[in-house]
Order: sequence, then C-alpha cells, then structure tokens
Amino acid sequence: MIEKGAGLFGKSILDKYPNTVIENEGVLTNFRIREQWLTKQFVLRFYRAIKDSESYKNLVNFHSINKFLLMAYNQNLMRNMGRIVANPLRHNFKSVVEEYENLLLLSFREPPHYTSHINVLMHILGYFKKKLSHKEKAFFWVN
Repeated sequence: MIEKGAGLFGKSILDKYPNTVIENEGVLTNFRIREQWLTKQFVLRFYRAIKDSESYKNLVNFHSINKFLLMAYNQNLMRNMGRIVANPLRHNFKSVVEEYENLLLLSFREPPHYTSHINVLMHILGYFKKKLSHKEKAFFWVN
C-alpha cells in the first residue's frame, strides 16, 4: 500500500527540523496556500536574522512590524508574544527568543480566516477614526 506523506526527503527534513514549514509542489499551485507558505517563509527568515542579532531592540521592532500579520493568524498568541517581548522578568535573550519562536511557529499552523483579516483591518481603521468624516465612518461602520 502506498501512503501519502512528506516523502523521504521531506521526512528527513522534518525529523531534523520539526517546526519547518513545508508544502509539496502540487499544493503550492493553489494561490491561497502558496501565499500562506511564502508569508511564513519570509517572516521566519526575518525572525532568524533577529534571533542571530541577539538584540532585544530588534526583537521588539520585529514584533511591532509583524503585529497585525500575527493578529490575523491568532490574536491570542500575538498578545502572548507581546508579553514575551516585553520581558518583565528580564529573562536572557536566548530564553526569550525560544519562547517567542515557539509561539511564532504555533501561530502559523493554521491559515487565518477571512474574518480575522476583517478584524485586523477594523482594528487598524480604529487608529484613524478621529480623522474620518461621518460619511467615511458610515462606509465602514454600521450605526
């Protein structure tokens, strides 16, 4: 019986790097899946650079830049990641990035729902609500 799975190469990669984001080439022909996969790859690549820099300032900047993306994937995990970055107990950088990385990888396990994208956009719009006219607000909010 032939089983579906990661294949020999994919399995060896997953055995060595269990949190690696992989997809097969057939699945990547789907635009939505490909977009999610590429998003994960780029974010994780930038994260590795932050991790290598061993700079709290760079980690804070990374989280700030990716806050809304992470919110779309999982709002609760994004908040927990923010708490980790705040580092109120003054843990060393290595333990902070390990804990942060675990949640970062966990947040990318499932693609965001379209309602999450709406929530993020409405959240961002909230920053501008005092600058919008009543007509502009009515376009976005139902009174």
